[in-house]
Amino acid sequence: MVAATITDTIPTREPDREEVVLTASDGETFKSKKFSTVRKATVSWMEDMGTSLTPVSCAVSSDTVTLHMDGVPADKLVSLNIVGKLGN
Repeated sequence: MVAATITDTIPTREPDREEVVLTASDGETFKSKKFSTVRKATVSWMEDMGTSLTPVSCAVSSDTVTLHMDGVPADKLVSLNIVGKLGN
C-alpha cells in the first residue's frame, strides 16, 4: 500500500479527534499518528472538482484508513477527519 502525503495537520482541542489534509490518489492509505484504533473516518474533497461527481470515500482497518476515489487520474487534496479510541 502506498501512503498518502500529509499536506497539513489541523490542530484540534478534542482528544479523540485527528484531522489532516492529504495529497492522495485512489487506494492510498493514511496510518493514524495518534490512535492505535480508528473508530470512524470521514473524507471530503479540498479542491474544486469542477462538474465532476466523483465520490470520495474511505475504509477503516485498525489504525489505517484507505482512500477510495475511483476515476481520479492524479493526486488531489482531501480532508480526513478521524475519531479514534483513547487509551488501550
